[in-house]
Amino acid sequence: YQKAIELAPGSLAAEAELGHAYFKLGEWKLALTQLTRIPDNAPQAAAARLDIANAEDRLGETRQAIADLQPFLTQDKDGEMHYRLGVFYRRIGDQDHAKQAMQEFQTLRAAQLSVSHNEIQGLEDEKEGSASTPPQNLN
Repeated sequence: YQKAIELAPGSLAAEAELGHAYFKLGEWKLALTQLTRIPDNAPQAAAARLDIANAEDRLGETRQAIADLQPFLTQDKDGEMHYRLGVFYRRIGDQDHAKQAMQEFQTLRAAQLSVSHNEIQGLEDEKEGSASTPPQNLN
């Protein structure tokens, strides 16, 4: 990723991937330095912000992690941000907010599973429909 950044300076994708790699390696401070370069309006911003919050939490800055994650909750499609937020709230002893975050996580996760099930059912229905239709003469 460092080479990609050298070859394509300003590549937000490369910046985000390098920051994520640092996070996965447990290099929390390097991850923060790298990920804070991602602008809030970039396509990679939500994922970067989640890594930022997790790194801050690992560094003992859980309240900062909560503050940094809050503005991105509307972009949480699968519930992962709300789950993390719930964990952070529990860590600081705020059980009411933890419960709210976990309820939202469950709602988002259930909605995602429902969509996935509906998509699979639609594909199965389409497959069955095409299997029962006799092939047309293409001449």
